Amino acid sequence: VTSIGDGAFSGCSGLTSVAIPNSVTSIGADAFRYCEGLTSVTIGNSVESIGERAFLECFGLISVTIGNSVKSIGTGAFFDCRSLASVAIPNSVTNIGHQTFSGCYALTSVTIGNSVESIGERAFKGCFRLRDVYSYVENVPFTEADAFNGSSIEKATLHVPAASINKYKATNPWRSFGKIVALTEEETGIDELKSENGKVKSAVYDLSGRRVQKAHKGIYIQNGKVMIQ
Repeated sequence: VTSIGDGAFSGCSGLTSVAIPNSVTSIGADAFRYCEGLTSVTIGNSVESIGERAFLECFGLISVTIGNSVKSIGTGAFFDCRSLASVAIPNSVTNIGHQTFSGCYALTSVTIGNSVESIGERAFKGCFRLRDVYSYVENVPFTEADAFNGSSIEKATLHVPAASINKYKATNPWRSFGKIVALTEEETGIDELKSENGKVKSAVYDLSGRRVQKAHKGIYIQNGKVMIQ
């Protein structure tokens, strides 16, 4: 299977989880529309496009993992996914379509990868619980003025590259965020530190991606590799 066709699983209310394999390169329009019982979706690393309304009104969807080959997310792809609490848009994505996450009432955290060039109309409309947006884009992406309408961004914090703070503060609708702060070293993924003796050492992370001060016995990640001690 290399593609999931338009409307392939639309209305399959008994479907609870989906793992799309790496062989698939595209998800068609309305592919999982109205799958109200769907709670978890993992999109493989070969998928390049998510079609329009692909997961529209999947009311029970809690967790979405988007593979790192996706370049575009279509109009209304996750429209009205009311249980989705967080989403991480990978660095491969260049375009977030109109109304993509509109009506995702539970959404509190959004991570925007560093290649996003445009964000469409009402892309995050009505996400009134939104509290943190992490944008790794250094050049502020073209963003429709109503992208965050009804999302109470005046109460939210925008985290951006330090060198880009003034650009975001001068650009609508980003300037309307309550706080605009620099991404921390941990958030930017800086993976080398200097110890007191001046020697360079690599940062260490646990299996949940949290940075730790030093490796402990067990399994951890260092230099992008799984290590066992």
